[in-house]
Amino acid sequence: MKQVRQLNEIEASNFVWSVAFSLEGKHLAYGTDAGVVTFIEVTTGKQIYQHGEKGQFVNAISFLPGGTRALFSKGDRLHLVDFHSKREIRRFEGHAKFVTSVAVSASGKQALSGSWDGNVLLWDIGSEKLLRKLEGGGDSVHGVAFLADGKTAVSASGGRFQSMHSFSDGDDNALRISDVVRGKSTQVLKGHTSPVRCVAASPDGRVIVSGAQDGSVLLWEEK
Repeated sequence: MKQVRQLNEIEASNFVWSVAFSLEGKHLAYGTDAGVVTFIEVTTGKQIYQHGEKGQFVNAISFLPGGTRALFSKGDRLHLVDFHSKREIRRFEGHAKFVTSVAVSASGKQALSGSWDGNVLLWDIGSEKLLRKLEGGGDSVHGVAFLADGKTAVSASGGRFQSMHSFSDGDDNALRISDVVRGKSTQVLKGHTSPVRCVAASPDGRVIVSGAQDGSVLLWEEK
């Protein structure tokens, strides 16, 4: 691969904290520690929309199916925007600390959010309604993902939030598989020795990969 272009003007005071592609690959977005999210047309590199309300870190971005909407976290909230019509549609409030991760179901109707408050929340995107809190272990949540069936979620956790750069030891350091319909944990996967910082599921939902603070990357397969 080779570098094609630079998409932004570098500001020394701003870190780029999150990036994501739309599902069809035509658009991308990046978020900064200043709370700004910028949407780019991939083929031209042209900026098409910027959610310019200054605020807290944009930790996660996830595009919805359809190619015009995206959901992102800013501080302890989620924001749904339509970058085609250049407007914010709604906000989701329910977490007490920073939202670290966001995932949208394949149908585009539901979303998961994980937070340093230790909670994984399931949302109805269309109504802004909090459907349920998924059963967890109490440690800070650093990553969430839907499995292919849309009825199963996986979350990555470990450590307990103390301050922006400080986490106390937690009890979990694990992946948790949950039934999103009932909100119940169905399996806890332990293998990492420190907080699990990220998780992703294969397109068919049969394989999960996780990365942790201990430097390990583990692959998990359905039995």
